[in-house]
Amino acid sequence: MTVLVTDLDGTFLNDNATYEANRFGRVLKTWLDQGNLFVIATGRELKWVETKFADYVDQIGIVASNGAVTKLPQQVPIAQEISPTLLRGIDELLATVKAVPRVGVRAYTAQHMFFLPKTGPLEPEVRAFMEPIYGEILEIDRLSEIKEPVTTVTAGWSVEGSAEVISRFAASELPLRATTSGNGSIDILPRDVNKATALERLLQQANRTDEVVMAFGDGMNDLEMLGYADVAYVMANGDAELLSDPRFTTIKWTNRENGVLQQWESLL
Repeated sequence: MTVLVTDLDGTFLNDNATYEANRFGRVLKTWLDQGNLFVIATGRELKWVETKFADYVDQIGIVASNGAVTKLPQQVPIAQEISPTLLRGIDELLATVKAVPRVGVRAYTAQHMFFLPKTGPLEPEVRAFMEPIYGEILEIDRLSEIKEPVTTVTAGWSVEGSAEVISRFAASELPLRATTSGNGSIDILPRDVNKATALERLLQQANRTDEVVMAFGDGMNDLEMLGYADVAYVMANGDAELLSDPRFTTIKWTNRENGVLQQWESLL
């Protein structure tokens, strides 16, 4: 049996964050009927994934928030969370970053989305999509105002700004890490959390650790997952560092050409 795991943005999804739902449904059914498992591994939040894949969510595994949340089909999610006591440290560290976010800081808990309007804008389309999922987006001045465990803190910087944020967290004593995510964002997570460690936990929970793992990705937040997989595919539109890694196979299609579905169909 085989576990197929795929990133979303830049990998499975087209540039407008859509996918061919009917085609996916047909391929997924055949895959599952063969006894295999399908897993989404993304920087997106669990509620976002469940909304986008509403017709299939009870049939698939999910690694959300770059590994902070895992969920097997028809089971409750398991979260690796940032405690409220660490949020003050994130506030203080982000205050030292010279680069200004191009997208303001957001934080997600199991049930709520928080936004810090003083740190930058929130795109109208993001607000329009997120409000039906989370209800009212709660505006705050500091992360330390949040009194419930957080799965992800995220914001968007330029390339230079992103590098600064990542390096500052790497040099800090906080038990946290900053990693690139989809759509040019940076996610702040517990230090030992990534897609690979989360996928390993998910497969242990499902008692499927002996199966072949095949992974698809395009960005540097997929690096650990691709390294963990038995068979690792990088999209033709992938990050140059991944494309040059001899451990990985580059497929000839981009996400805009439904590359994951095309490669997947060839395996059936």
